[in-house]
Amino acid sequence: MDIDTLHHRIAKWLIVCAVTVVLIMMLGAATRLTGSGLSIVYITIFHGVIPPTSDTEWNDIFEQYKKTPQYETTYRKQMSLGDFKSIFWLEYLHRLVARVLAVVIFLIPFLYFLIRYYFIHKILSTKIILQIVLMFVLGGLQAIIGWIMVKSGLSPSTAHIHGDTVSVSPYRLVIHMGLAVIIYSYILWVIAKLWKNPQEEQVQADYNSLKKISLLITVILFIAIISGAFLAGIQGGTIYQSFPLMHGYLIPPDYFSPNYSFIRNFFENKTAVQFHHRVLTILSLILIIAFWCYSRRFKLSRGFRLLFNGFLGAGLIQIILGIVTLLSFIPRDLFTVYIASIHQGGGIILFTVSLLILFKLKRL
Repeated sequence: MDIDTLHHRIAKWLIVCAVTVVLIMMLGAATRLTGSGLSIVYITIFHGVIPPTSDTEWNDIFEQYKKTPQYETTYRKQMSLGDFKSIFWLEYLHRLVARVLAVVIFLIPFLYFLIRYYFIHKILSTKIILQIVLMFVLGGLQAIIGWIMVKSGLSPSTAHIHGDTVSVSPYRLVIHMGLAVIIYSYILWVIAKLWKNPQEEQVQADYNSLKKISLLITVILFIAIISGAFLAGIQGGTIYQSFPLMHGYLIPPDYFSPNYSFIRNFFENKTAVQFHHRVLTILSLILIIAFWCYSRRFKLSRGFRLLFNGFLGAGLIQIILGIVTLLSFIPRDLFTVYIASIHQGGGIILFTVSLLILFKLKRL
């Protein structure tokens, strides 16, 4: 087997890994929106892989959950064992898919490539092996951060309590989400490095300006995703459910709140966080439209042009999804869970297209 064919095989395997990462992020969004993320109060590598199978096991797990701030604040005297099972299964699925990714989808194929093509046939370079090892290390770090995040919602001293709802620390949620996006981006970068297209774009012009704009948009989209995680973490979608103005204001009067210090105001004041997310998403769309218009000046291949068109379309769809989510947001409402999860998935898709354009431009 020649090296290019092997690289393509590894790239295809990593594409499956990347798609699974997106699925995990989507499940994570659903667990957050339904309040399911704190239903399992333990985490080990092997314990919990097999779900409860008897009434005794179910009751034991339910009794552990009853000791949490979420149960005491939100569900006390209102939750039956059947209700608990409904939130348990979503979090269980989230963790199960993460474990399947780590062991079945990632580790086993990696060991196969490592043994056969690095140690035996000595085709693979050490650089590629180290890049893949870094993915595994980052995945392990993500699991640790995920547990630290969940643990913050299980203690009265660190749980984020707002009204009758309890959630994890929004700062830890943002770190968890941010690292997931970084891991995903890194996987795509390695795929782009491995996947050599024999029909590469012929350089006919100076693409530096396109590269700079592409990088700027990608960075802003990443920041917008992080701001969205902050918004979700503090339940900021429940206020100012109007668009384009915020209840008639361009900048709401409570943008600065006396309840927070100057710095904390930007991260914990619901009004400020929602305002920032709005500004970032609108700015992203404006830049995407301008980027698309500017790209018309360049002679690009049909496939590359379709990528730009898809970028524009994904940006327009994402802003519509965001507006619908905002106007219809009701915590734990089934429609809200669906539309908000789709909105997060749309954000990842938009970010993916932005990365693909950036990586392709970098190779020109």
